[in-house]
Amino acid sequence: RYAEQISRAFHPTDLGCVVVDKLVKHFPKVFDVHFTAQLEDELDKIEEHLIEWHEVLQEFYGPFSKQLIRAREEMVHAKAETQPSDYKCPDCDAPMEYRFGKNGRFLSCTTYPECKKALPINRKGEPQGPQLTDVACPKCGVGMSIRRGRFGPFLSCSTYPDCKGIVKLDRKGIVKPPTAPPLEVDLIPCPNCEGKLNLRRSKRGPWLSCAKYPKCRGRVGWKPLPDEQKAILEKALEDHEKANPVETLLKTDGTPVGDEHKPEISQDDQDAPDAQDKNSQA
Repeated sequence: RYAEQISRAFHPTDLGCVVVDKLVKHFPKVFDVHFTAQLEDELDKIEEHLIEWHEVLQEFYGPFSKQLIRAREEMVHAKAETQPSDYKCPDCDAPMEYRFGKNGRFLSCTTYPECKKALPINRKGEPQGPQLTDVACPKCGVGMSIRRGRFGPFLSCSTYPDCKGIVKLDRKGIVKPPTAPPLEVDLIPCPNCEGKLNLRRSKRGPWLSCAKYPKCRGRVGWKPLPDEQKAILEKALEDHEKANPVETLLKTDGTPVGDEHKPEISQDDQDAPDAQDKNSQA
């Protein structure tokens, strides 16, 4: 994730910029364009048997190995570095600073951990609000915003904290439709811990996994089960789903959210500068 494609053009991510800056600082010779030209010339001479390859390798690796040792000792982790900003914390009015997280740069209050306010930023380093999408909140019907948590992006009601509706996204940013809660069954024990199993339904059909997940990751295959057990479990799952109906997820225009739907950013947010920056951190 050193670069990303936006509007048919590649742009460096915050991670890419940080990595390049640190490599150029600690390995200036390797990232010098003259070094590349010199190396190509030496490779040509090796091919023509004018110089010995081990001499070229020794000449390069001697200084390079020392740089590796020095970089290992002196290179500071990006998360430990901060940069001042011109912005004030909206909660406590203290200055904010730029920090680097696993999802890129963001603004953080300088009084952290006393104040834990953090703001996403666009490519210019400006504070950026949540991006409104075409998916309606399943609780109140208002448009949902893309936010980013410790497990990646997700959709949150734009009126949060008044409404706490949430819709999950998969790794590709596609909406994961709401599902009924799992049904705990004891007809078959977990093969690992002999505890109860959770029965769920997926696109491929019912499946069983340990109710103690993630402490226990035991699973039971559906196909090998006897037909009699399958019939009992399917009837129990149907009754459970009827008792726990799942509402159809809708778009803000009232149409259902179809399969493989990737939330579209509202036109207002698309017109805003850098509104489609996917590397900001909420």
